[in-house]
Amino acid sequence: MPETGIYKFKSFARDKNRNDSEVLEETIKVDTTNPTNPKMVVEPLKWTNKFVSVTLLDAVDEDSGFQKYQYKINNSEDWVDYKEPVIISNEGLHQVYAKSLDNVFNESEIVSGEAKVDKTAPSQPKNITTLIRDYKRIKISWAASNDNVGVTGYDVYLDSTYIATVIDTEYTFENLKQNKSYEIKIIARDEAENSSQEGIYFESTPLSLISTSSNHSIMIKADGTVWTWGVNTYGQLGDGTTTNQTTAVQVKGLSDVIAVAAGENHSMVLKRDGTVWTWGLNTTGQLGTGNTTTSLVPVQVPELEGIIAIAARNNNSYALKRNGTVWSWGINNRGQLGDGTTVLKTKPVQVSGLTGVSALSAGREYAMALKSDGTLWGWGTNSYYQLGATGLGQQTRPIEITTIKNVSQVAAGDYHVVVLLTDGTVWEWGSNFAYSTATAAPYKLGGFNQITSIGVGLSSGFAVESDGSVWAWGRTNNYGQLGNGTTEVIQSSPKKLSGITGVRTIAGGEYSTLALKADNTVWSWGRNDKGQLGDGTLSNSLIPIMVSGLNESNSFNLAALPSYFTVEVDNGSKMDTGQVTVTLSVYGADGVHDSSYNAISKLNMTKYHTSNDNQVTIDPTIEDINFNGGIAYLPLTFDDEGSYILNFELQGFDKQQVITLNISTDRSEAVLDFVSLPSTSAINGEIFDAQPVLRVINGNGDPVSGARIVAEIAGDIIGTLLGNVHITSDSEGYITFEDLGVLLETTNGEIVINFRIEEDESYLTSPSIKDSS
Repeated sequence: MPETGIYKFKSFARDKNRNDSEVLEETIKVDTTNPTNPKMVVEPLKWTNKFVSVTLLDAVDEDSGFQKYQYKINNSEDWVDYKEPVIISNEGLHQVYAKSLDNVFNESEIVSGEAKVDKTAPSQPKNITTLIRDYKRIKISWAASNDNVGVTGYDVYLDSTYIATVIDTEYTFENLKQNKSYEIKIIARDEAENSSQEGIYFESTPLSLISTSSNHSIMIKADGTVWTWGVNTYGQLGDGTTTNQTTAVQVKGLSDVIAVAAGENHSMVLKRDGTVWTWGLNTTGQLGTGNTTTSLVPVQVPELEGIIAIAARNNNSYALKRNGTVWSWGINNRGQLGDGTTVLKTKPVQVSGLTGVSALSAGREYAMALKSDGTLWGWGTNSYYQLGATGLGQQTRPIEITTIKNVSQVAAGDYHVVVLLTDGTVWEWGSNFAYSTATAAPYKLGGFNQITSIGVGLSSGFAVESDGSVWAWGRTNNYGQLGNGTTEVIQSSPKKLSGITGVRTIAGGEYSTLALKADNTVWSWGRNDKGQLGDGTLSNSLIPIMVSGLNESNSFNLAALPSYFTVEVDNGSKMDTGQVTVTLSVYGADGVHDSSYNAISKLNMTKYHTSNDNQVTIDPTIEDINFNGGIAYLPLTFDDEGSYILNFELQGFDKQQVITLNISTDRSEAVLDFVSLPSTSAINGEIFDAQPVLRVINGNGDPVSGARIVAEIAGDIIGTLLGNVHITSDSEGYITFEDLGVLLETTNGEIVINFRIEEDESYLTSPSIKDSS
């Protein structure tokens, strides 16, 4: 009976006489089919650092009936009867096999599953390194951890607060506070939720990444490289030459730099490993190398380790150790080394009796140390009461400035000291800005609030507000180093600069000033006879201009930062006049117009003129263009007919823009005519209002669009024009001066307003209006 089924048998015995016995009946059950496969449930399926539970269920046999499950683990030869869920807690990748049996011991197919138990933690993340560091961002990387089954991610913590879990071995912290130290922890995890030991790393956002002195400047890019520009007579730029540089050049061989300081003719940097490197003039031992040999390239200051901050001024250098002690070297004629002597030192010596220091600032022949308790200490010359006391001579050891407390930042100038207190107020003493005398008593400066950083120059002071605006004041402004657009000699009270926003920190030099913005661009103003401003020229600037050569890979690629610019012509591509206004607009990487971009940028424009199939390249034009609200207007004049191709290159932007103009009519044929002029008398000798409408036409009587018309006041009355005095004609040649007015300063006379096409000396004069009062 080979087939499964129930069989009934009847049997009896019969003799020769054919007598039958009683019939015997028997039922036979035959089962040759196998039971169904067991369902194996493994929990959890992923790797675990605890145990795995294996459950068998759902097998059936409709013939002889289900009897039991059996299982075995890995290569075991013995099958074990299953009674309850199997618990596997030994570490490893285990193969579990199972089968079901029916009552006649038919067996199902064998099923299998994996039980994953991992109790080994990944290795500790190591080799944590800073890739990018600026005022609000820190980007780090680390070596990948090892794990027997593989790392699935890294938990990132900032000051013990969980931030994120990442797969890659790098992370960028955003929106950090300026000038703050952070503890960073990296923990590797595997699928079993095993955690590595913490990889701990300390990093800080800088107070400043720039420094400037009498004639040269130095900065750190966000990637830790160092760049310099300006005077290089003694190799203070560190590029191996003595050639002045009008744009920034990289100091070769330096990386992972976290602080810079510029002396009068030497430079110094601090690397992340706590070592200090110097270069430039060394006649008074200011390089700290144990000799007086000048160096054109960086050299390490020997026997100086564990440094966390540096400062330099004139022919002195200072370094702050992690243990809170201060070390100094260089000239010592005024006791500015603070070691109790006035003897020059070519190697670092410890400043006497000073501990618990958290910050340094160096002035001319004196120095300041800020302790972690908010007290301020100084030593060296006291010729202008820089040490905060009258009747006190030079000090060869530090003394406390007892007239000021709760200091959070200090900036030592040539003859004065500026401090920022913990309450956000700014105070100063020393050489008085408003007058020719000096004061030992700190006095409070007003007009601003929420100051985040301060800076000083020769006789100037600067403060940066939390919104990125800059305030300036001082006695010396003969080269425009205050950045207010003038050479006004004395500016006794702080005034906000209108030409720059988005600043993070500022540094004052002898006759020039340096500012670093949040987008990592550097701006400068003041004296530039030897390239101190780094803009590629030798022209002084009364307003901030951008330093050239620093825009490659220096900032994060964020949509919020200016990314590209566009160029449009106000009146289309076919010109009826030789006067054209071009609009330049700045956009972020997200394609949104950047209305916060307010700056003066260098524009390089090249013209290609085609006439009678001959193309001529016109000499490139380089000029400053003023962006206000992300928009700048550029008036252009074309004297000859033909097709013009204009190529625009804007400093700080990678992409160029090209437009084509077709000039068909000589601008000299354009004439201006009145359409209407409301007659309005002056009221009480104060204000005159009118809305004149004019029109521009060419020699053929056709309207001229895109002509720029200027209104100017004349006559024997003194006054100031109000409203928009520059209007461009529309497509029909019309110009309407809405709300054009005159604010009168004198009375009893005639008001005359002249109108002319810009750059055309012929005037169209309005009717005279006599003052009725």
